[in-house]
Amino acid sequence: MWGLIIGTCIVLVVIGLRVDGKIDNKFGIALLSVAIIAGITIAYFGSTKKVEYGPFALETFREDVNAVKEDALKEIREDLAIQKEALSGVIDKANKTREDLLKVAEATAPPHLSLESKPEIKQIDGGYEVKLQLNPSKNAPFAMVQFRAEIVEDSEATIQEFGRFGGMVFNFSKKTSDNGKIAMQKYKPSGDQQQGLLLKVSEPCKVRISCSHMLNDLVLTVK
Repeated sequence: MWGLIIGTCIVLVVIGLRVDGKIDNKFGIALLSVAIIAGITIAYFGSTKKVEYGPFALETFREDVNAVKEDALKEIREDLAIQKEALSGVIDKANKTREDLLKVAEATAPPHLSLESKPEIKQIDGGYEVKLQLNPSKNAPFAMVQFRAEIVEDSEATIQEFGRFGGMVFNFSKKTSDNGKIAMQKYKPSGDQQQGLLLKVSEPCKVRISCSHMLNDLVLTVK
């Protein structure tokens, strides 16, 4: 574009000078040749730069944008990593605190009893006999232990005896209801030894045994 404008201007100037008689034909032709060559040269270099530098400038712009984007993403990833590490530390501390609290609770909790093995049930004269061995959860003295046995279904069966065996105890006492469906006993063990329960019923039945130091009741089918 600029080559065409400049070339046109030079041509007009040469024509004007030739008309006024200030230059001869040879010199006018020479100036016209120079004008044409200059216009072509300027047009060529202008188009070449446009072709060469236009895409280059666009590519440079894209590279700058990508660089800014990568820097932003890098900062975001670094921030996320820092926050993740901090959160992980908080979770680890919370888990450790929970574990410590559980250990403290377990250490300070009173011992409990659990069934050691399958109850021993056998038929005897006048009914059935059941023996249970209960193990302590840890080596710690017990407070007063209370047991309760109850026939839990419609049955003619009655509890004939509800006592204990093995080991020394203190302040032992027991009681059976008038209808023979419920029996209780309580005592203070002398140590952390096993606790043995003895139950006798008159007929086959289902019995629930609960205890102040058992986590769950025991339901036995006696037959």
